[in-house]
Amino acid sequence: MNDGQPAATGRFATQSVSDALYNDALEGLTLKRGKCFGKNDPVNGKYLGRAPRGCLAESYDASYRSIYALKMYPNKNWGRWNVRGIRYIASS
Repeated sequence: MNDGQPAATGRFATQSVSDALYNDALEGLTLKRGKCFGKNDPVNGKYLGRAPRGCLAESYDASYRSIYALKMYPNKNWGRWNVRGIRYIASS
């Protein structure tokens, strides 16, 4: 876990996912969650692998933008979704 990173993120995302997004935030990038989708989504479903659900995430500032697919699985202990993977899609 990075200094200053909220400890609760471990309940909702794996360490590698929270590290990747937190590092973007440390670099001054804005983080934004985009649309969520299922495996049958014709455009984004291919990025999920075995994950049943995903959401797009963007990291951006005035001159840079990256798009990721967050791979989500049901979290039985908390009744929410847990992000267990992140896949880079594109940047500009």
